[in-house]
Amino acid sequence: MKNKLTKSLFYATIYAFLLLFATANTFAEKNLDAPVLNLDTEYVYVNQFRVSWDAVEGATHYKIWVNVWDADQGDYLPLYNGKIITSNFAWVFNLSPNTSYECHIRAYNDTEESPSSNYIQATTFPANIAAPVLEAATDITSDSFTISWSSIEGTQPVYNVLVSKDDFQTLVPGLPVFTESTSLVISGLEPYTNYKFKVNGQDFQGENMSSFSETLNVTTVLPPPIALEATDVMHDRFTANWTSVVNTTGYNLWVVYNQQPLEGYWPLAVSDTTYTVTGLESEETYTYLVTSVAGAHSSDFSDAIEVTTTPLIPDVPVALEGSDITLTAFTANWEAADNADGYLLYVSQDNFTTHLDGYDGKDISGLSENITELEPETTYKYRLKAYKEDVESDYSNTIEVTTTDPGTSVAIMAEANISIYPNPAQNHIYIEGLETNSTIDIYSITGAKMMQLVNLSGSVSLDVSSFGNGIYIIKIKASNGVVSRKILINE
Repeated sequence: MKNKLTKSLFYATIYAFLLLFATANTFAEKNLDAPVLNLDTEYVYVNQFRVSWDAVEGATHYKIWVNVWDADQGDYLPLYNGKIITSNFAWVFNLSPNTSYECHIRAYNDTEESPSSNYIQATTFPANIAAPVLEAATDITSDSFTISWSSIEGTQPVYNVLVSKDDFQTLVPGLPVFTESTSLVISGLEPYTNYKFKVNGQDFQGENMSSFSETLNVTTVLPPPIALEATDVMHDRFTANWTSVVNTTGYNLWVVYNQQPLEGYWPLAVSDTTYTVTGLESEETYTYLVTSVAGAHSSDFSDAIEVTTTPLIPDVPVALEGSDITLTAFTANWEAADNADGYLLYVSQDNFTTHLDGYDGKDISGLSENITELEPETTYKYRLKAYKEDVESDYSNTIEVTTTDPGTSVAIMAEANISIYPNPAQNHIYIEGLETNSTIDIYSITGAKMMQLVNLSGSVSLDVSSFGNGIYIIKIKASNGVVSRKILINE
């Protein structure tokens, strides 16, 4: 039994020490003096009263708590459950007539909190005149509306307006407000949001006071987005853009073509503020509009934006290596370009400062062109554009070709019955009809020398198994001239 008592006493001592330590620390943080709270009795009305206090040295702001007298101490009014006050007085609004309330405050700065002030009690007056009759809101927009009410009895009446979006847990910024008018524009609101509002009144002398009117509701308008200019406009698409709208769940995109809805876009639900419209015709005008969506509710249309697609631009062609290169001629080659009606060929001897006669954009429908009447052993360059109707592509890559050195004409060599086979070839090429002391050079289509054989005559077999697939030029020199042949290796 003694051991049990000793142990209980030990734990009780430890608990008391910890409680004392925690209390000491708590008060150590409360170096600010407690404010002295006063009820301004001349400012007690039916639905509000005012309290004030002297400034506390070192305090930057205060917090206020208000509850109904005799209610649980923690059951504070929603608007006054630690509400921050930066002045030395506070109006307490939205109260019931003929009801007693209890109020206290604390002082604060960035690091300190004062002890609680004294508690004061205030009892609101009973209403002695009828409340204003509130009318339905008018001139409702996405961020404002106008409220109006009937006048009350008395001389120089003043009205107090309350507006809230959370059942008066908080008030719209800038409220409450006193006004002598019987209407007020409430602005700075959120779109598509439900607000509650009410008003009370009293005369200037404070002899006649009403309770609050009935509470009415209004929902601000869901505004349309602001449609912006289209971007990334091409021959078959454009990107529609618009501004974001608060409290939306998405947007509807509407596109018109030839005064008719465009299939798939009447409307199209979009979650973002941009969308790329595809599958369009070139050089045609389209119109788009946007609406905001919030659940099943939709806004009015935005302004209409017109956009015209660009002409269809053909792809840039790819120039290939020249072939059939001789003393005075070669063949320019290129790949087909998508969307092209034809090609414009440019050939130059001075890096396109000037062009050969007839080749400053010569119109060609095929994929090759034999260029003749050239100088032997001279370097030429060629490039081209694709076109569709009046629209041209950018220039292709540039190909360089050098005509062969002087010698007997190819026609003389042809009489020697030079035979090269098979074509296409795989691992071997056979050449027959060589003159005595012939030389064979083989070049890739890019001009790289792949093989050279000298002092040949009659027939030879060439091993080309190490060559990659592609087009190669075989150049044969003999005492009676030079000949070049193109051959395809396809293993």
